[in-house]
Amino acid sequence: MQILVILILLTQAIDMYQLFSIGGYGVIPNIVFCFILYLLLAIKILLKKEKYYLKNISSAFKFLILICIAVLLSCFYPIYWGNSVVLQQFIKSSFHFYFIILFTIICYIYPIDNKTWSKFIKIWLILSIFVNLFGIYQIIARAFGLPFAWLEYNNVSLMARNTLQVDSFQQLSLQFQNFFRATSFFSEPSALAVFNSYTLTFIIIPYVQNKKNFLNNKTLTSLVFILALIGLFLTFSLTGLMCITSILILMLIIENKKFLKKFILISFISFVVVIITDILVKDYSNISILELFSERIEGIVKGGTKVNKQITGESFTTRIESAQEGIKLWEKSPITGIGLGTHQYHPESKYTFGGYTILVALTETGIIGFIGFIGMFFFLFYDSYKLKLNISIDKNSDEDNRLQGIIIYIVLLLFVVNFFSANHFISPPLWNFIGMIFAIFNNNVNNHNLLIQPYNKTIN
Repeated sequence: MQILVILILLTQAIDMYQLFSIGGYGVIPNIVFCFILYLLLAIKILLKKEKYYLKNISSAFKFLILICIAVLLSCFYPIYWGNSVVLQQFIKSSFHFYFIILFTIICYIYPIDNKTWSKFIKIWLILSIFVNLFGIYQIIARAFGLPFAWLEYNNVSLMARNTLQVDSFQQLSLQFQNFFRATSFFSEPSALAVFNSYTLTFIIIPYVQNKKNFLNNKTLTSLVFILALIGLFLTFSLTGLMCITSILILMLIIENKKFLKKFILISFISFVVVIITDILVKDYSNISILELFSERIEGIVKGGTKVNKQITGESFTTRIESAQEGIKLWEKSPITGIGLGTHQYHPESKYTFGGYTILVALTETGIIGFIGFIGMFFFLFYDSYKLKLNISIDKNSDEDNRLQGIIIYIVLLLFVVNFFSANHFISPPLWNFIGMIFAIFNNNVNNHNLLIQPYNKTIN
């Protein structure tokens, strides 16, 4: 069981590669691992006739249930305006949503030991070395025409609804003279940026909280930190910049005064690594990534959606336009929304999907789903902050305290990505991590309002 849980978390962002397809739907590894986990748990519970009940249901979980109800209620508007194609898409999207959300619910109602989550983070950090080394190699390979400069996708789902908005199954990466944005094994640069934002969080937070690092090896931890920082910088991603800036701001707010010295050290090392990387990139490509960042941010601030012409393919413009469209569509059915997954089929729509998870919740599941999503995140923040304040050195293990101290930062990353950058409403990267958060809440010995009782065993 532990292996399956870890595999589910590790494969959450790898949606470009299918194992096989059913019709026009590409079955990715994450879905297969989830299905096996669901099947084994069902067999285990049925054969052993284990009984489970919730002593108390947390507020965050209640709002999650409200989201699930909102998805079901969103069927009303498609029935009113849609045809068989629209209704079929609603059914497929809803089934996909409930399938993914089941993992989150399992994490809440079934005991998963904190050792599982620690092992997941350790493996994530080790894998990040290879992810970022490959990302660095790809930038050079693309400039000089070397092998594996571009990876080809095989997931038919990405093309079925124009998810990639391109004519081939190839990674997306804008070119600036000889410099291409880093993607590594992911579909596009922002996905790698988010991956590295988590990686840096897993490294930095235990350090500033005076806890042992996950890898228990300073040299290896330093290597992971430097490569993740380089990989993040080479993505040239505003999403990555927002994530790291938010993490640093939150640390300045909630960590004690001793953090300031460590903040200065982290900032200095990061500055040196970024400057050296920028010099090396400029040496072979004649492009300064720092200057590109400056142009991109200046263009957005000064021109709103009219960014600097040098920064072609600016996603900010597209996301703003899709957000505006989403609000207009929401006005068609403000209570229950236009129907999950039906954005593309509405006669007044020109985009396939909404740009941000929070606006997808509003547009497709109405004010009910919107309230559920806002409420869930509010209480995730509240519970994770309370969890951090109530860390018990005497009662908890070092492993438990380390996980409890990092949870609020994972919630923050999910908040930034899903409120300001990406649409993950029906995607594993959102709900898999929320499942992990719920499980760690439930494993906290001091937070009795969140405990699930009774348990016979735990997954470890």
